[in-house]
Formats: sequence, structure tokens, C-alpha cells
Amino acid sequence: MKNKYFGDNRDLFKFDVAQQIMQSNLVKHFSYIPVLTSNDTGNAEDNICREEALGGAQNAALLDFLNKAIINDERDIRQLEKFFQDNGLKINIYRTDTLFTHEGRKEYLQNIGAELLTKSLVLVDPDFGVTTEDVQEDSLTLGEIKDLYDRMDMESILMFIQHFSLEYHDEFTDLMCREIREYVTGRQPISIDDNTIMLFFLTKNRFIEGLLVNLMKDYVKKLSERNLNRAG
Repeated sequence: MKNKYFGDNRDLFKFDVAQQIMQSNLVKHFSYIPVLTSNDTGNAEDNICREEALGGAQNAALLDFLNKAIINDERDIRQLEKFFQDNGLKINIYRTDTLFTHEGRKEYLQNIGAELLTKSLVLVDPDFGVTTEDVQEDSLTLGEIKDLYDRMDMESILMFIQHFSLEYHDEFTDLMCREIREYVTGRQPISIDDNTIMLFFLTKNRFIEGLLVNLMKDYVKKLSERNLNRAG
């Protein structure tokens, strides 16, 4: 995550999903692990056209909040705390002022406390997601995801983002699900996407998993309807 891109359409999607999960009362707390990295030279105006947004586009409160953050030059993950609290949801944001670096990755991840991994939706938000090649500060490894999964309790949900190429959507989804099943959970993960990023969900609790599957099915149905309406 980079603060300069806070509030873009990817944030609209992932924070809308997080809010939906929290409001369904599947867990008690929202733990946001931003994996915050230094700003780059990219264009901060990219990916903020709301006409192109799918996930979260009908969440008026979140849309208004993120739009104001952009307009008022308040693109900072610390803004999230007020939004979720104002909506009656408990949130803890890990290390809002500490940058994640390749050299300091072990210390950063090992110091995520048990309180953030208990009865929580744990959103891990690296710049590009998970990789097995040339690991740098913009990504995590499956081993690091597994460590967080192993440490979280039976009543939590681990959620992480993954960038991908739309051209290879199906092949990449199959590969990611296979690797997560083989190296992390031992079973199929839940995943959804908005054609720009994927969201993966891992839980040890079969009951929570069943409820989450149904919740995400409803969410994907709404995404498809919006996509059809937009195309029409």
C-alpha cells in the first residue's frame, strides 16, 4: 500500500468488501495490515475514475469518504479509522507511520500481535500481493501468508490482495488457488475480483467459511449486474 494512491478504485473495492464482511458480524474486529511502502513516481490520478469502478461503486458513504480524501489531499491510511468507527465498526490499523522494507520484513510481520489475529478480519495489503519470484518490499511470500494464517485463531478471516493480468485471469486464478491450497491451507481458498485485483480469503473455521462463501456469492452477483449495466 502507498498513501499516494489511497482512495483509488482498488481501495474502493477492497474496503467495501471489508465493510460488508464486518457488517455481517462474521468477526468482531477489522485488523488492517497496510504493508505501507514509500511513495513512487507513478501518477496518483490513475485509477480514480469512478465510472470505471465495479466493487464499492454503490457504497455511497465509502465513495463519498474516499472522494473527499482525494479532493482534500488527505490520502492517508490513517483516515480509515474514522470512517469505520463512524459506521460502528471496530478497526485497528497496524503501524500507520512505519514503512515496510525488504530488509525489515521479518521484524514487521513477526510483531503483528495476537490481538490483531483474534476474532478479526485481517486484511493484508502489499502493493502487488503474493509472489514466488524476486521478492521485494512490494510483495509477500506464500510462506509469510502461511505464518499469519497459522498464527490467527479459529474465528478469524485472513484476506489479502493480489494484482493480476486480466488477459490470464482464469489461468492465474487456478494457479493461485492451487498454490494456496498446497502451501498454506490444505483446502480451496475463497476468491473474488473486480477485473483489476483479486481478493483471497482464508479461514480455519468451516462455519465461517460457509457464511463467507454465501456473502461473496451475493457480492459477485452485484458486481456482475453492475458490469452488465455499464456495458449496456
